[in-house]
Amino acid sequence: MIESQRVFSLKLTHFVWLIFGVIEGLIGLRVLLKLMAANPNNAFASMIYGTTAVFLAPFRGLTVEPSAGGIVLELSSIIALGVYAMLAWV
Repeated sequence: MIESQRVFSLKLTHFVWLIFGVIEGLIGLRVLLKLMAANPNNAFASMIYGTTAVFLAPFRGLTVEPSAGGIVLELSSIIALGVYAMLAWV
């Protein structure tokens, strides 16, 4: 009984890390695409922006987003990376 609980707990922990890892990876990719001034009309960039918008909604408007020549540094996305990493750890 205790061994099955440990196995379940370990699998659940791995699943949580997987989910948060995917979210972190997508947000990190979004930050890179914004820094490279990727074309938002491109199918891949549009998919990344659309997918991550849900996870970044609580952080919108938190800080200013410095930009120059189409390059955008999304500080709110970087903050979200830290928050999601802490949530995964908890």
